[in-house]
Amino acid sequence: MSNTLIPQIVGYARVSTASGEQISSLETQKSRLKTAGVQKIFTDVESGRSNDRQAFNELLQLIDKKAVKEIVVTRFDRLGRDAAFVDAALVLASKKNVQIRTIDTGVVDTESPTGFLMSRISTSLAEMESKMLSMRVKKAIDQRWKDGKIPRGKIPWGYHRVKYADKDRLELHPTEGERARKFLEVLKENGYRLHRTLKEFEDTPLSRVSSVKKWLYNPVLRGGIGFVKIGGYQYKKVLWGLHEPLIRHEDWFAVKRIMEFNTKAWGSSSKVQPKLLTGLAVCSCCENRLAYLPRKKETHAYALRCNFLKCDLYQKRVKAAMIVEAINKALAKRSKELASLTESEPVEVTKLRNEIDNLSKLDDSDLKEVIERKKEKLTGLLLTESPILKERAELMAEPGFWQHAVSLPDTRLREIYLEFVLKAVANPTEVTQVDLRI
Repeated sequence: MSNTLIPQIVGYARVSTASGEQISSLETQKSRLKTAGVQKIFTDVESGRSNDRQAFNELLQLIDKKAVKEIVVTRFDRLGRDAAFVDAALVLASKKNVQIRTIDTGVVDTESPTGFLMSRISTSLAEMESKMLSMRVKKAIDQRWKDGKIPRGKIPWGYHRVKYADKDRLELHPTEGERARKFLEVLKENGYRLHRTLKEFEDTPLSRVSSVKKWLYNPVLRGGIGFVKIGGYQYKKVLWGLHEPLIRHEDWFAVKRIMEFNTKAWGSSSKVQPKLLTGLAVCSCCENRLAYLPRKKETHAYALRCNFLKCDLYQKRVKAAMIVEAINKALAKRSKELASLTESEPVEVTKLRNEIDNLSKLDDSDLKEVIERKKEKLTGLLLTESPILKERAELMAEPGFWQHAVSLPDTRLREIYLEFVLKAVANPTEVTQVDLRI
């Protein structure tokens, strides 16, 4: 952005979320700033505790370049609720002779010790208020869970709410649960092409591709319940192992990866069934994806090539079998290492268990909340973050496993590869590198 386009006096407005009430507040701030004579206003819709706010960081750059003389906000806490970060911004503004002014309280004086102390107190109070709000929300969530109250909102297709004594539980619906399971089977047969499956599977409450994706990403389908949605498909807190899942944790990662590949294949290519190494094999010269060569006969071996015109290996033939063998060797070696590490438990799991035991021995009621948080983290590690469990590691480390695996249908073997393999870098003579997710 050219400095010549920036007025000497600019405004900054911020709200935490894009809810109706908050957006109304943002418009009120902007209106007040315009009345105060501000010509250009920078806005953020993000928590004041975040230090990655785009507009605020743009303002910091303008301050550093001395491109502005004054920044106006309606209230001091609009600058942020992280005391240390706002302090640093005020110090920078002071050094660059940029004035910070609030409509409600006037110019922020950072030159005198008393003025800086007052600004620090204002920021610290805003930070404390933010943390207290977060604490109240967290306690409300925890209490809601202890009371057996499932979060408000629509229960995903396939499940229903069942009341047991004073606690609610989610269970698979007697009829819709089975239909949802069959929908997932058809989805898998179609290579997780959402639009195609919707056309084939009639009479489903999932009417659009976006609703199917939202449904798939819901942790309820993996046996968990999410609390406080934080954008996209993420939740601030998820409790796992609460009911029967429709999708296993170990299968979910491969499902996500397949859908990611599908978004890159559109038009006529969307009708092509991905082969075993599609999207996983990379040219060692130019690092572009290798593409499958067409086969003249069904009995001919598969091969890939680089289609990047300027690459030294352009259209050079790379044997698919060579890449598969290298991937299998890498997975077998890593699985053997993991199997030996998981004879007891993974290091991070052992560490968490020890921490929980030590805290529990203190028998302090004030530590109960901390212990519960660590137990939830432990559950998360065992169910989702650990990409491979002891039994799978031992199985995949068996000498004959990968000899058998190559005879599996390509769709099943591809799911294993998508779960554990990042990429295989190859050229016509060798596989130079295999990057794994485990």
